[in-house]
Parts: sequence; C-alpha cells; structure tokens
Amino acid sequence: MSQTTFEIPLDDRPEGQSEPQRQVETTGAEPRALDMRTAPSRESLRELFAKHHLMPPLEVDRLCEAEHSSRSGVVAGLIAHSSVAVLCGDSGLGKSPLAYQLGLSVAADVPFVEMKTDPGLVVYADFENSLEQSQEVRQQLVRFLGLPQAPDNFVLWTPDSGYPLELEAVCEEVRPTLLIIDSLRSHSPHFEKSEHAGEEMKRLNSLARKDGTAILVIHHIRKPGENGAPLLDNEDTGLMLWLKQTAGHSSIINQSHSRVAVELPDKRKSHSDDAALILRWHRRIYGEDGPLPRLNCSVTPTRRLRSAA
Repeated sequence: MSQTTFEIPLDDRPEGQSEPQRQVETTGAEPRALDMRTAPSRESLRELFAKHHLMPPLEVDRLCEAEHSSRSGVVAGLIAHSSVAVLCGDSGLGKSPLAYQLGLSVAADVPFVEMKTDPGLVVYADFENSLEQSQEVRQQLVRFLGLPQAPDNFVLWTPDSGYPLELEAVCEEVRPTLLIIDSLRSHSPHFEKSEHAGEEMKRLNSLARKDGTAILVIHHIRKPGENGAPLLDNEDTGLMLWLKQTAGHSSIINQSHSRVAVELPDKRKSHSDDAALILRWHRRIYGEDGPLPRLNCSVTPTRRLRSAA
C-alpha cells in the first residue's frame, strides 16, 4: 500500500517567518480534516457544565462548605443534605426515641442536642412500633421539646397501614428533607447480606443525591464475642473500630456519609435516672466529630420521656 506525506502548518505565521512543519502520514487515504472549532465562550461553557453536571473548583468548594461543614446540614455537622447516615446501637437502648427526637427537631426547626437543624418535611418509616406506640413516643417528645403540637410536616409510614413502603416513589414524588428508616433489618432483611449490601447502599445513595433527601437508617450491632466489645464511652476506643460491630456487611458503614454510634455509659443494661446515651459520630472525609464537652453529646431519651410524661 502506498504511503503519502502531507505538510500541515501549525499556525498562520506571516510569510517569511520559519516554523517547523508537522508531518502527518496516511496509508493512501485522504488526510482527515483538522478540527478548527473555536473555543466556546465563557457563557456557553457554563451552560455545558450545567448540562453535563460538571463542577469547577469554586462550585465544589461551595457545595462542600454548604453541605458538609459543621455549620450546616439537615442537622449541622451530623447529617448532611442529600446523604445517607447510619445510626447504630444495641437493641433496647432507645434508638427509636432518639430518632423521633431528631426527626421532630428537623420538622419543627428546633436544635437537636444543641445542633442547628435545617427545617423541612420529615418522613418517618416506623417498622418497629405499632401505630399507638408511635403516637405515644411522638407526643412525649413533642411535650419535651416544648412544641404546642406535632409539626404537620412530620409524617409517618407504618406497616399498620396495610400498604408497602414505596421508597423510590416517596423520595421522587414527596422529596422529604429527611427520611428515617427504623429499622434497616425490618425494612429489608436481606440488606445485610454481603451479596446485597453494596448494591442496596448504592441505591440509597443514588436516591439521596437524585432527590435531595437525607436518609437516616437505624441499624443494630452484632452480639459481642467472647472478649466482649470495646466501650464507646472510652477515649481510647476508636470509633471506626467500634463500628466494626455493625451487623451485616462492611459496606453499610463504608458507603454511608455519617456513621453515628450510640451506647449506654459503661454498657449499662438499662437506663438509670442519671444515665445518658453516649453519642459519637464519624463523617466521611472529615473523620470523627462531636461537640465538646462530652456532656453536650449525651442524650437521655428514656429519662426525657419519663420527665415529659
């Protein structure tokens, strides 16, 4: 096959000014036309960026500051907008009242344990409590928070309705600011299994980003082995080490944005009058966080319910 060499000038320099030539070789075919398109204007570039969801550095910085700083979020510094968070703890600690208090605080635009909230619609999917139990917990916390009544934008889904929870439709059509799933195991028993966990977490993250909903899932920890489990109420205990107790596949923790751990002080088996829940959390990229002193990150759902009743 014959080979032809073409000389292609690199620019339009004036005559008489020498410049090296670039050789383009073909194998007998005509050479391809050069791409002579001019660069798009700054305005059209912005439109193209928006069309293809491309973010320049300033936009990335703005979103990170707005969504993940300690000063903002659905719950500032704890739960970011459009993210998935996991609340982990043993059975019987009071995770449900804690989650109800968080949801009511967001719906009513009041602080949650001294952390600012961004008000909005809250959907609480309660697989754990009957309709009457849900109402009782809600009303006790309404009184404790000093609200005149339950906020209209705190809405409940319960299996007692006789209808399944259509998670995708709720996120897409209702678009709540916060969706709480209590609990993960009751919502989807196969979620924890290694062959499903990664895809299921990917699905939740996709829903959160696409529909602008923060999703908080309540989850359990495994039963401790012979050597017991590390104490959360211990400064020497690394939080991510403690979170390895989470039931199911590690992707439940690894693919969440916020990982919240809750435990009784000194692993007491039940609440006492002076017992507070120890609350510690870890945010992806930012690491462990929490208000100081320690007293400010301790909550007492059981005691509060008792005093509010």
